[in-house]
Amino acid sequence: MQRNTRGRGGNAKSPRARLMTHLCRDRSKIDKPAIAPQIRLLVKALIPLVRLFCLALLVMPAVVRSAPAEQIVELPPFAVEENAAKPWRYAAVADAEIVSRCPDDLTVQLIRRQYRLHELLTLLLPRELQIKRGQPRYYVFYNAENQTAVNRDIVAKIETHEANLQSSGKMKVGPDLQVGLLPNFRFWDDESLAIFFVIDPTLQDRDEFTLSAGYIRYLMESRAPAPPDWFVEGLLGLYDHAELSVPPLRSALDIMAASQNINAPKTERDVIRVRPLAPALFGLAAVPDKKAPPLALAPIAEVLGDRTGAFSIAQIKATATLFMRWAYDPGRKNAKGVQLPEQPRADGIAARTRALWRLAERAANEPMTEALLQECLGLDYAAVDAALRAYAASALNDEFTLRAPQPVKVPAFELRDATPLESSRVRGELARLEIDYVREVYPALVDDYVAQARRILRRAHDLGETDARLLASIGLCEVDARNDAAAHPFLSAATQGRVVRARAWYELARIEFEQWLAAHPGQKPSREALAAVLAQLGTARTQLPPMPEVYELYARIWTVAELPLGQNMLTLLNNGLRLFPNRVRLLHQVAVLMAKHGRVEEARGLTERALILVRSPELRRQLEALQKSLPPAAVAQPEGATTPPQSR
Repeated sequence: MQRNTRGRGGNAKSPRARLMTHLCRDRSKIDKPAIAPQIRLLVKALIPLVRLFCLALLVMPAVVRSAPAEQIVELPPFAVEENAAKPWRYAAVADAEIVSRCPDDLTVQLIRRQYRLHELLTLLLPRELQIKRGQPRYYVFYNAENQTAVNRDIVAKIETHEANLQSSGKMKVGPDLQVGLLPNFRFWDDESLAIFFVIDPTLQDRDEFTLSAGYIRYLMESRAPAPPDWFVEGLLGLYDHAELSVPPLRSALDIMAASQNINAPKTERDVIRVRPLAPALFGLAAVPDKKAPPLALAPIAEVLGDRTGAFSIAQIKATATLFMRWAYDPGRKNAKGVQLPEQPRADGIAARTRALWRLAERAANEPMTEALLQECLGLDYAAVDAALRAYAASALNDEFTLRAPQPVKVPAFELRDATPLESSRVRGELARLEIDYVREVYPALVDDYVAQARRILRRAHDLGETDARLLASIGLCEVDARNDAAAHPFLSAATQGRVVRARAWYELARIEFEQWLAAHPGQKPSREALAAVLAQLGTARTQLPPMPEVYELYARIWTVAELPLGQNMLTLLNNGLRLFPNRVRLLHQVAVLMAKHGRVEEARGLTERALILVRSPELRRQLEALQKSLPPAAVAQPEGATTPPQSR
């Protein structure tokens, strides 16, 4: 039986297999991390180049591989937990849990900064348009001074594996291999996010750590339903021209006060500075003269989704960025172009910005129309086009500032030695999320990283800890290791402890459903036989974040069991399609169910939509087979014609 792949949209792209930098020192917020030279190891072996570009699909190597001029394998940390000389430090702040081996003063600064950056971000991206998780963000801060080289056993395994490939003729001879530890990265699945960050305590520019554009994209695209494309791409275009400014703790006394949960002395408010848009965004070499012809913008109707194909993607993205800038710009300047003090607002958000967010939220749930634009912004397409043309000169020449209404007050937190449970749970989540990444990048090492995750997670469990969150993580680790039999008892125990973890409930339901099918070959389960499975799915559906796999499993159960397709189930599935309109596997599974129950037109519509979106060749073949199996579409009868009776 084919396992359910967990990539968004049902294609080959897996969120857990993407590499992103979450925090980066580079003000350009480029997500591709560099390999620190001091932790790069040259190994005499032969492998292909594995380049990791953020947002790019990771492709498995071909049968015969040609090695390029430079060869690099970037690996997550392995066995960094073995050094017990220095205890891990722990803190929990709002929706984040942190373990650190950095100096306390640096850890305090990073904790406070990440909190303030997330609060400041809400001036651009409100929480309503971000993913809603049931799990905290997990951070692992590691001191670069203590960073070890790549584990020697891992290196030896790579050498042996590559030598075997070469001797068997599956890889051509190439240059030497360089294996490096990733200095910072971010991994996630449907509900969990973990960030590993190697930090040099001697750096003097700690206040330059910021949120990466890739992380902003994750917050939007992982929401269910995701905001419309014009909002995502427009906001990211604006973010490329923005700087999140969080004044650092300047003195040792400030740092000491923060570490002792005494609020730091008042400083200037956190701000977002938005620079003029780059002329290159519009294909220009320089800022045009004010008397120059207007910019070649795409009509706002084209940007918001009424695509005709008459405008390039670059034009649409540039116009979306301009549209976003116009909506965020406070726009109050004197005759000399100097920005005037903003009128006091309780939440710091301008009315037009709030209207933009309302438009984005509604457009995520209903068709985008001119009437919707008018209802939210009070302007029709023509009026917005005129406003953008008039605003273009200001967008290319002026900057503006968004200010938090009040200085951000970081909640009090205690930085202390981590308990075995806290250390295992936080670092174990990171190690678990590494598994699928390594499976994509270098499958020969998967067993080693699975063993590492098990070792970290089970350390506290072996000491007698039965925390439901830990048990859920251990169970999910076994699922990711593709060992459902080992996962079942841990997931069962976690759910008996009423763990708040949607994926734990879903995976338990999936495993028990497949166990029933394996134990009753050829039989159709009754609703009573699946009572426990349906109860588990029901709990998963009530927890955050929503998971497309839950709705796919509902559709699969109803298809296999041939249960009656009542209005309640139709409503549930329609809600899943509303939350995940571009999820190909969900579209396919519901289409199969509709076809089985004779709802041919619904099945046809879902299949056609899925065929537009699908990237997986195997899934495309299944969709095409389903499409061919459907009866031909009914031909519209001329007015006054009668439909011949069908034979019974």
